[in-house]
Amino acid sequence: MKTVDMLSRDEKLALIFKHTHHDYKSHTDGVKAILVCRGATAIVPMEQLTDAEIAARIDYAVNKENKLKRR
Repeated sequence: MKTVDMLSRDEKLALIFKHTHHDYKSHTDGVKAILVCRGATAIVPMEQLTDAEIAARIDYAVNKENKLKRR
């Protein structure tokens, strides 16, 4: 099992997208995006997430991924 520190930015983005509820994400024309609150709710492409936005979501995504692998 990888820890958060061992993950690349691309791996973090993939995990965040994978474990975001389908009501809060979009995959259109090859662009993956999630809903983010930036003063108002906005659909943000994964590549445009800030480091703070990634940090706010990555622990949840890693925990969910590790639980799936234990099964």
